[in-house]
Amino acid sequence: CSFTTYFGQQIFVLDKAAAYANTLSAVSLFEGPVTACDGTADATQLGCGFTMAPALVEDNTTDVDYLLEDWDNTAGQLRLSKLTGTPSAPVLTVGTQFPQSTLSWRFDARRIGTTGGYQPQRQQAANLTSGTRIMANDSRIQNAVLRAGSLWATHTVMLAQTPTPAGTAVGPAPNPDTHSAIQWWEIDPTVETGLSNPALERARIEDPTADNCHDGLGGTRTVGTCTSTATQIGQFYSYPNISVNQNKDVLIGFSQFSNLTYPSAGYALRLAADAVNTTRDPVVFRPGQANYNLGAGMGGTTARQNRWGDYSAAQTDPLNDTDFWTVQEYAGTVRDFGIGLAGNWETYWALVKPTTVAPSTTGNLIISEFRLRGPQGVRDEFVELYNPGATPIIVNTTDNSDGWALAFSNTAGVVSGVANIPNGTVIPAGGHFLIADNPDGSTGPTLVYSLNSYPSTQVRGADSDTGWSFDLLDNGGLAIFKTSNTANFNAVTRMDSVGFAGVPVGLFKEGAGIPAITASTPTGQLTFYRDLTSGVPKDTGANENDFIFADPAIETLTVAPKLGAAGPENLDGPLQRNATIKAGLIDPGCSGSGAPTTACARARDNTPVTNGTLGTLSVRRKFTNATGAPVTRLRFRMVDLTTCTIQPCTPGSSAPPGIADLRALTSVDIPAATLSGGGTVTIRGLTLEEPPTQANGGGLNASVTAGTITLSAPLAVGASINVHFLLGVQQSGAYRVFVNLEALP
Repeated sequence: CSFTTYFGQQIFVLDKAAAYANTLSAVSLFEGPVTACDGTADATQLGCGFTMAPALVEDNTTDVDYLLEDWDNTAGQLRLSKLTGTPSAPVLTVGTQFPQSTLSWRFDARRIGTTGGYQPQRQQAANLTSGTRIMANDSRIQNAVLRAGSLWATHTVMLAQTPTPAGTAVGPAPNPDTHSAIQWWEIDPTVETGLSNPALERARIEDPTADNCHDGLGGTRTVGTCTSTATQIGQFYSYPNISVNQNKDVLIGFSQFSNLTYPSAGYALRLAADAVNTTRDPVVFRPGQANYNLGAGMGGTTARQNRWGDYSAAQTDPLNDTDFWTVQEYAGTVRDFGIGLAGNWETYWALVKPTTVAPSTTGNLIISEFRLRGPQGVRDEFVELYNPGATPIIVNTTDNSDGWALAFSNTAGVVSGVANIPNGTVIPAGGHFLIADNPDGSTGPTLVYSLNSYPSTQVRGADSDTGWSFDLLDNGGLAIFKTSNTANFNAVTRMDSVGFAGVPVGLFKEGAGIPAITASTPTGQLTFYRDLTSGVPKDTGANENDFIFADPAIETLTVAPKLGAAGPENLDGPLQRNATIKAGLIDPGCSGSGAPTTACARARDNTPVTNGTLGTLSVRRKFTNATGAPVTRLRFRMVDLTTCTIQPCTPGSSAPPGIADLRALTSVDIPAATLSGGGTVTIRGLTLEEPPTQANGGGLNASVTAGTITLSAPLAVGASINVHFLLGVQQSGAYRVFVNLEALP
């Protein structure tokens, strides 16, 4: 054979213990060239097998290894085989059982039109269906697991909109396949009649309304509601992987696609107590960030197929055999690999606990922080959303659209869709979802939104959860809707909006609106964020009262900002934990001021420093972890700080008379702070987080972090940490310092 020719199936059998011990001396081989099953020769020892997936054997009570394959999609059949014997003398028995479904499916996913694959996705630079679709491959078995005596398996299937009985082909008219879905099975492998046998359980993860407007022959249907591939609808699922824990709970991981979202990573659970032949609603744990397009880098027909990565992974936690880990693919932002790829897939993992309470299908999001330009230009934009509820929210729609939409209105009242949050996405209580202007591929991987590396977590920075690739004009309005169908943007589906004063009265602002700023490019990482003085984003229904304009640079953009900085947060960002990580005095015997070397509540040092012309003020506190779980990141956000409010922030005249101008600074450890009752303690320093660059010191919305709290050195349950906030004094007077405590388990 050659590298461009498919030879056939090969199965290697070896002694695992010997391989681990580096004493392996022989490997057994079973094989079946594809030509042995084309009618010119007898079937080989594999019996015309194709992708015979070996089961992951998690039952330690058997030495049998089972192999499962998609056998006859029209008949609705799989084929089960088994390996017995010893590692040195294995025995392959083909066709011990043919697991039977009552429904049929199509084996292969044909290409739609002249480019792309089978599954839809959104365009990069427009809120429209892309002409470059994603390949769905075929219905070969992806993986199988033997657990508690049952064989569990899953695969992608192509389906018609109306379930098709076994024995009836799915494909061209009268039963055109319209969408990809996931089919899973529970099989009793001990039935060895060599005949068809009903599965113990079998179900599908699908959107039966999904339709890619394909007739199975590469053309476009001209009947029904789906008459053009530009009007594809619904959710498509493919490339699954299955795992089963000791309680017979099941997790199936997969990729999810739809016409107005980017390819996303998701999963679905089935708990042992759930009704048979059912799974719970799909969950998206990593939304796609951009359009997936292999482009010219792959060349030939491969690029036109727009091949997706074929595989996914799911596995029970090896420590407790109850929780699940899953690794799935999603479409990432444009990266420069030097081979001409316009877009690429990436992988992300999730820890899934079956005991987690299901998210709420009701509730709203609000726009908590945004900007419509930045120091990199008109496309240095982002919009942060926030879940103000007490429970997680899962994105869902009542009009069968693709998810929740962020929309924009310019000052002339022209409305356009911006970005969509896929159905199934879960936003934690008090959590954020970040949407940003991402690279569009036409200009290469040039950075557009410039705060990707704002330190959101140890895992990833504040890169977008999803995005768009076109400029939102200055001083317009934003709104978030519970639909991605622009025809249904109305007061009923709107959750929240924020706009500038020039936006027409309507859906895209609340109250009189925010005063407009100049269109010149700012030098600082400016932001408009909801006032956090109460601990949570302020929402009175009047944008001009709720949002604070902040900028770390000393500049005026028609409107003078307060000193502060952008602090965008995404799905993986720390959550506010004021109620469960409480502050207390380090030295209750010294609740007032003391010398800098003591553990007193405050210490004043008159020595001038950068951004502290009149010296510094140190505020010391002890924080105790009462969250119920170890904390791996601890961050403090300045939500109320008397700081510069009068430009140009000149020392001594940067705040109203009698009011202090304070700047958050990086502090260092005090290794032996003395206690009033005797003895010493260590007080940890805090680091002012950059980017964004804050050459004038930290103001409103700035964050400082305890660098000693990390993934490898978490703050244990019940443990405490002593820290001190160092504030440069530019103007003396009455002062306020209030922080939100953000933590990550």
